[in-house]
Amino acid sequence: MPNQLNDVDTDAFYRAINEFEPSLIRVEADEVMHNLHIFLRFELEQALLNRELKVAHLPDAWNAKMEKYLGTVPPDDARGVLQAAPFLNYLWKKYREIYQVDTLQ
Repeated sequence: MPNQLNDVDTDAFYRAINEFEPSLIRVEADEVMHNLHIFLRFELEQALLNRELKVAHLPDAWNAKMEKYLGTVPPDDARGVLQAAPFLNYLWKKYREIYQVDTLQ
């Protein structure tokens, strides 16, 4: 360790170089928040696949998980649920399925 750090407590040094803060966008997040984004998405995807969550309720569920895991709520869906490409694909597929069923009936 360099001499300039002789008086620095090891725990304080570790905390100083490993700061993290909430981020709305996963790819811009630090290593801690990035993993929390992954947990959030995984839980919501599971709920969608298990039919425990309706697509219409996805934005509210996203915001609730963001507040629970990251301590922040996106100001709008563009910086929330809609910035997640897998969800956009899922929503589009669901829309097409509903449209096809409605059209065929």
